[in-house]
Amino acid sequence: MAEQWHDNGTPLISPDAKFRADLHRALQDTHQRQQMQRQRYGDKVERPFLVDSWRVLIAFGLLASIFALGYALGRWGAPTSRRG
Repeated sequence: MAEQWHDNGTPLISPDAKFRADLHRALQDTHQRQQMQRQRYGDKVERPFLVDSWRVLIAFGLLASIFALGYALGRWGAPTSRRG
């Protein structure tokens, strides 16, 4: 890592040893925490978004069809208006 990085002619400074050590320690801590959470709670599989949206769409369709059926039966069974 002795060579400098260059971006559009401007030399960039490479990170020092303390920064690298802190970053490495933080990444290790994060990895250990996530591993402990997986062991404690297990890997929860995320359901795809489409599964939930299909359920909502099916529920909406069922409600709409029940409403339409009730409306049609109500119109069919209602007596006609006898205004004069």
